[in-house]
Amino acid sequence: GVWQWSEHGIDAGQFSKALMDSARDQVRGNVSSVSDVVALAAEKVKRDKVLGSSTFCVSLVDMVRGTMQIANLGDSGVLILGREGGV
Repeated sequence: GVWQWSEHGIDAGQFSKALMDSARDQVRGNVSSVSDVVALAAEKVKRDKVLGSSTFCVSLVDMVRGTMQIANLGDSGVLILGREGGV
């Protein structure tokens, strides 16, 4: 698990923060494909040699088109609820 990184002197929190910071930067840079956001964020942390592991869940909502893209890596999940609480 993620906690095992600490046994090697690595703060896995730095990895997850770097991953999400990069994902945010990709979205702000107008990357519009969730798979591109994930791939580019992963490439950046690898290039920067940030060690660790993390679950990674990204959602892009296009309010103009009325679409949502979701990418989920790891053991987390997404639940989408409607206004009336329906799934």
